[in-house]
Amino acid sequence: MNSVIQCAHCGGLFAPNLRVKNQQYCGGKDCQLARKRNWQKEKLKTDPAYKTNQKDCQADWQRETETRSGKRNGDQKRQKSLRQLISDDGKRKGHGTHRIYAF
Repeated sequence: MNSVIQCAHCGGLFAPNLRVKNQQYCGGKDCQLARKRNWQKEKLKTDPAYKTNQKDCQADWQRETETRSGKRNGDQKRQKSLRQLISDDGKRKGHGTHRIYAF
């Protein structure tokens, strides 16, 4: 049975895999992404447990990302402070412009 059907996303013709019932999308990357998006959209509408799980996973990911970027931000601030200390010490020792302190 060599039938050819039209892809639901790109409209191109393709020979479906006989092991996949009701195949509607070809194997193109964009078409497979569209298929997955449509599946997820439908799953979120019809399955409350899936929706809750997705929401929890997204919140966990966001917390983890904020923690990582906060740690990175702190590390960058410490490095900047150290660089400033080193350059200030250099200036005080006569390497570069001299600072005059008035009391």
